[in-house]
Formats: sequence, structure tokens, C-alpha cells
Amino acid sequence: MKDGFPMSNFRPSDRLTGFLLPPSIDDWIPEEHLARFVVEVIDGLGLGSMGRSYRGSGKAAYSPRVLLGILVYGYATGVFSSRKLERATYDSVAFRFVAANENPDHDGALLGLGDDGKTATAPVWDRVPRFADLLSTDADD
Repeated sequence: MKDGFPMSNFRPSDRLTGFLLPPSIDDWIPEEHLARFVVEVIDGLGLGSMGRSYRGSGKAAYSPRVLLGILVYGYATGVFSSRKLERATYDSVAFRFVAANENPDHDGALLGLGDDGKTATAPVWDRVPRFADLLSTDADD
């Protein structure tokens, strides 16, 4: 009796067997996925001002690229709440990819970069559409 069904021809489902090697989150996202595009855009932006504004006290902070990527991808997919963004870094493969498999908390890292961080991120938000146009032009060539 397989899977509790006599004479079944169902695929085995085993959630307890681990991977032989750690999986690469990169393998889980198709090449043309929006999450890859967002990461590429964010990686192409100069974020020096955001890094310089960090005081460096306390425990190690999340990369501004990761936090901004989560916000941009969230806005692009209709997720705006810092709590929902945090939850998505656990539940969504695409958000996990953008977040580099990190899980920034909603009331610290993500909230700080969102509403309170608008001044620091304003120049970046202005450049995202221009960079997106440049990437789409390169893709057409």
C-alpha cells in the first residue's frame, strides 16, 4: 500500500529528505523573471549615498541593495506593507531570490528603508525607470 492508496500510481512525495547539496536559489528562478530584472537594475545603480549614511553600530546590517530590491520588487508586484514584504521573503521563491535568501524584519530594516528612508532613496527611485529603459534597449539589440 503506497501513499495509503492500494494499487496507486502516484508519484512519491517525500518532504523529509534533504538535498545532497545546498540548493542554489538562482536555479529556482527562470532567466527572464521579473525578480532577475529587479536585481540587475539595483546592482547597476550607484548606492554610495545609502551606504555612507549607515552609522555602523550594532549588529551587521542588511545590504542596501537587498533592502531596496525587496521594496522595488514588492512595489512591482503589488506588495507594499513591510509585514507582507517580510513574510514574502519566507514564502515566495522570487522574493527569496531578490532578498539573497535573507529575511529582513518588517519593523527595522524594511520599515527604515521604506517611508522613513524616502529621502535617502529618492535619487535611486528617479534612476530606476531610466536604467530599465537602457536595459530594454540593450535586450533589443
